[in-house]
Amino acid sequence: GMQLNTNYDDLYRQIKNMEEHFLDCTNANSSAAYFATYKFLVKYYKICTHQNLYNKKVNKNSYAKFSSRERANVLYNQSIVNLIDNRHNHFNMISSIIDPFCDILNRFVNSKYYTNFFWKVNSVIPDDLGEDILNSFFSEYDPSMKELYEKLQKEKKIFALPEETNRCHVAGRTFYNCVENDVMIFLNPQLPSLKKLFSLVHELAHAKDFLNYSSQHSSVDTFLYSIQSPFLEVPSFYDEFKFYDYLFSNSLFKDEVTVQLANELVTVSQFMDDLFCVSKLPEDYITWYDCMSKKLMLQLIQEQHKERISNPIFSDVDLENRDVDFLLAVNYSYGPLLSMAMVDDSKLYNRFSMIRDGYFDKDKLSSIGLSQEDVSQKVMKKCDDFFGKYL
Repeated sequence: GMQLNTNYDDLYRQIKNMEEHFLDCTNANSSAAYFATYKFLVKYYKICTHQNLYNKKVNKNSYAKFSSRERANVLYNQSIVNLIDNRHNHFNMISSIIDPFCDILNRFVNSKYYTNFFWKVNSVIPDDLGEDILNSFFSEYDPSMKELYEKLQKEKKIFALPEETNRCHVAGRTFYNCVENDVMIFLNPQLPSLKKLFSLVHELAHAKDFLNYSSQHSSVDTFLYSIQSPFLEVPSFYDEFKFYDYLFSNSLFKDEVTVQLANELVTVSQFMDDLFCVSKLPEDYITWYDCMSKKLMLQLIQEQHKERISNPIFSDVDLENRDVDFLLAVNYSYGPLLSMAMVDDSKLYNRFSMIRDGYFDKDKLSSIGLSQEDVSQKVMKKCDDFFGKYL
């Protein structure tokens, strides 16, 4: 069965390896990539082991410390600039689809079918059965994923996410180390068994994507892709939707899977609503913040536009008090939406893969068949496939 590694010595080894290579950096981008990677490793090592690896060598090198941090911030800010430049496109894309999308979800979540089965989402699937399902899915869909899964298992690169991160409801995290040009996955061990299978497929897809990307680009460029692409979540949701389809077509846990999918898409609709609001925020706020409470966002938009922006699905006060990360709103809206639009059309997905790096480009998307109209039609067709028969 799937073994989650709780021995974090390999993180320590990666950190030490990074410290040895820190001075190899030849330009600003590589030092920024190294520094950000290093910071992530140290942070996760601390979360996992409660040990703080404050390193004298890296911190003594003031050039490395300050110029790398500065440059990392500049690279990150380019994503915010891209968000500002495209916010009208984002607004048009999301507003063309959010109402029918939320409507079908609302109707499904209020249906008798959902009410009858929503408790089944947490039913336990024995580990060995879960493994069999994963293996047969990989064999049929993409044998390279099976190899990657076995490699990461063997190298013990699939780690358990410690308790602390679970409060943030993080299901998993995939990390690309640009010094070793390698990947590792963190999974939340508390996940119900079905959710664990989906999360593993999702994270493995990220790992596969980073390694594929790095086979055609430098490791520093792969790092930049991992922090800047608005489409970072497309490959992972694409494979995840392929897995939903695989389970449906083999009549495996049909009710649990349908309810699980609906719950996942309700979360997606929250991100769509977030992006809808971010794209209506006055520009200064996007420039100065990269995160804001939903409540404050709604307030600022109301002052600016003199209109009440209704939350299409949520009137829940708790949700309004949560913080919205602007870039996550982009990634977790486009990831699932574009994946749903392409999941039945692998040729379209291959065309998309050719244009996916860098920034959001509306014209490029339209040129391959992913205009705003295309996306909303295809997504609603897929929603109807999933839920129509129960309404």
